[in-house]
Amino acid sequence: MNISSKRNNSILAGLFIGILILLAPSAFISWYYRAAMLYSSFWLDFLAEVVVYLIHIIGMLLFSQMLKKRKSFVWNKRTFIYVLSLWFLFSFASVAVDVGFLVLIFGLLASIITGFIFGYYLTVLSDLIPLGKRGTVFGGAGALSSIGTYLISLPMNGSFLMQPGVWILYFSLTILVGVCGWILLGNSEESEAIEDSRFVEISRGNESILTYIIISGLTIVFLSMVGNIGFYFPSADITEAGVNLQFSRAFYSIGLLVAGLIHDHRMKAGLILSSTTILFPFVSLLLEEHLTGSLMIWILAYIVLGFVSVSRVLLMVNPAGENKKILFLAPMGFVFGRLGESIGTTLGILLTPYRLIHISVTALVCVASMLSLFFLFDYLIRKDLEWQRKREDAVSHTEEDSPEVSPREQQVLKMLLSGKTNKEIAMELYISENTVKYHVKNIYKKTGCTSRKELIQLYYKGKNL
Repeated sequence: MNISSKRNNSILAGLFIGILILLAPSAFISWYYRAAMLYSSFWLDFLAEVVVYLIHIIGMLLFSQMLKKRKSFVWNKRTFIYVLSLWFLFSFASVAVDVGFLVLIFGLLASIITGFIFGYYLTVLSDLIPLGKRGTVFGGAGALSSIGTYLISLPMNGSFLMQPGVWILYFSLTILVGVCGWILLGNSEESEAIEDSRFVEISRGNESILTYIIISGLTIVFLSMVGNIGFYFPSADITEAGVNLQFSRAFYSIGLLVAGLIHDHRMKAGLILSSTTILFPFVSLLLEEHLTGSLMIWILAYIVLGFVSVSRVLLMVNPAGENKKILFLAPMGFVFGRLGESIGTTLGILLTPYRLIHISVTALVCVASMLSLFFLFDYLIRKDLEWQRKREDAVSHTEEDSPEVSPREQQVLKMLLSGKTNKEIAMELYISENTVKYHVKNIYKKTGCTSRKELIQLYYKGKNL
């Protein structure tokens, strides 16, 4: 795949992810309002935030296993179009029928396929977006989509998501994302992994992969649990207290965008930001009895959820993107997140009448979250040190045993000689700027040069590099 194609695929991948993150939640909200007319607040909360989330898990696990064992079938443009078409048909049927149990059945069928579609966009994020940009792409796409859902809802006095006409818009978005998927999957090739990350070390060897999955998975589960135990977006706030779901959800964009930018700059700082969810349940418990507090809780909950959403996605998407053999793990961060949210919501619903027990259980989960974060930080730091040590060893061995310039270094060398900057080289080779600096350093050592000027002079004197 040439440089231009890679860039075009990255742009198209961002558009693909953004439309899906806009389309699926918006359609779910339309179904949510339809179900609210048929079910009590208790059952609606349980269905929408426990059952549907568990169904999402089934869909994502099904996608992951099919990607692992039958990649040629699932990673296929025709398969994607079939899946997307089924999703639209079931989603539309879930709000078009008048019988309560059919609304539920079609809604759950749509949710299974929604989970499967989540697998597509998470794998695209992992496979086609380079390391160091995935947080920004995911956070930016999610931010624009959450604001987009609010804007879509504004016509007809804020009730457009409940109107039949909204499905014309959903159909148009389905066509658009189908075109993006058709092009992306039609042009799919094995992409090159970036070799300047601790994730290379994590993704090598079954034991290392399993250890990372367990530690990061538990962290994701606990962080997702703790927020929902304190506050699980109760439907009664919408139907009785008048909280505007779309308006409060628009603040999700703040958490997604901020966390995405921070994660790409420094992952540990992003995880620290996500740890603020540990404080959130106690704030929500203090404010829950006031109407103004309810709206404030919804806004704060979505901001904090944005922090956690980016962390849980990137913790699995990044290592999967650095080793295509484990690409099937890309959806697992979302799987662990949905599991944690389901458990947290169930505990929140059941324990709300028992305030003291509720607070005690929440505190225990907060402690578990802090411990899991500690172990994850310790693991990542050790991997950082291991990566640094191996890189230094590789440099010393290269210097001692193999003075020849590697094929990748030859590519960098040609661009250096043409006068390109490190940033321009990184963009053309689709690698990070740090990787370019590393290759340049090796080239200097192997040629005995200390600057680009010396390198150019050496080259034009006809020396053998």
